[in-house]
Amino acid sequence: MAIIGYNIRKLNKNAIILKIINKMGAVTIWSIALVYNGYLNE
Repeated sequence: MAIIGYNIRKLNKNAIILKIINKMGAVTIWSIALVYNGYLNE
């Protein structure tokens, strides 16, 4: 049981890291898109 619990915690930590990476990636894509649109509108 302890091993299973440990593995679940490990998976949760990885999931949280992936969520953070996804959020950062989305923000980066949005800022690039906004800057790109800003340059196109000039």
